[in-house]
Amino acid sequence: MSAPPAANAAVKIDAFGLRPWLDLEVGAFGSDSSDRDLLVPVALRRVEERYGSVDPVRTWVIGDTPFDARCARAGGVRCLLVATGRGPRGDLDAAGADRVVDDLRDTAAVLGILGVAGADRPRP
Repeated sequence: MSAPPAANAAVKIDAFGLRPWLDLEVGAFGSDSSDRDLLVPVALRRVEERYGSVDPVRTWVIGDTPFDARCARAGGVRCLLVATGRGPRGDLDAAGADRVVDDLRDTAAVLGILGVAGADRPRP
């Protein structure tokens, strides 16, 4: 049985209405490990258990701090940073993420970055 999302993550996800887009049962959160660099393997294992094999090239960490970029690199996956957090945009640009965006308002563009098929179609 996978751990439920941490309260902080759930608050952020719900504040932006992202829950319908995410399968939180396969995510990894601070409640899984205090070492953020260990979270990607936890999430990948959960995804594989639920859906089958995972292609790291198509796997993204989405976050708002340079720590999220480091976590993605440690886990061998890609990273999208969103400049809606408290840190300066320049820190995100220098963090080594695959992409940095100002916000998630342009959903189609974000889904395009992530390589999501059918990004132009709304999801219920």
